[in-house]
Amino acid sequence: MNIDFSNQLYKDLKDYIAEVDTYGTRVRNKSLKESDKFPLITITEDDNVNELIDTRHIETTDKIYISVNIYAQDKAVGNTTVSNVNIARELAELVDRVLGKAYRMERTSCKPTPNLDDSIYRITMKYTKKIITNKNILI
Repeated sequence: MNIDFSNQLYKDLKDYIAEVDTYGTRVRNKSLKESDKFPLITITEDDNVNELIDTRHIETTDKIYISVNIYAQDKAVGNTTVSNVNIARELAELVDRVLGKAYRMERTSCKPTPNLDDSIYRITMKYTKKIITNKNILI
C-alpha cells in the first residue's frame, strides 16, 4: 500500500486548483461535511489492491482507485451568475488536467450524481492507476 502517492496526488490537485481556479474552490481529502462551503472538490482513495508480487518479493504492484466529487452552487461573478453545472464542469476539466494528463491515470467514470440538495450540482469522477509500490513508479 502506498500512502505517499495519495498524499502527493491530493497536494498536487490542491495546489493546481488554488493556482488556476477563479471560484474560490476548496480541495479536501476527506468526505463532505455539512458545514462545507461551495464549490468544493473532495478526493479520496477508494481502494488499493495488491495486484502482483514477484517471486522474490522484490517488486510489488498495486492498483489504486481514486474518487473525486465536485460540488457546486450557482455563484455570482461580477454582474452575472454562473450556473452550478458550468462551475462543476469547469472544475472537472481542471481535475482531469492533474489526474488524467499529469498523472496519466485512467478515468473510468465521470457523471452527475444525484444530490439531496437540488441547489448543489455534483459530479463524481473515478480514476485508477497501477503503481510499483516499493519504487513509487506509476505504470
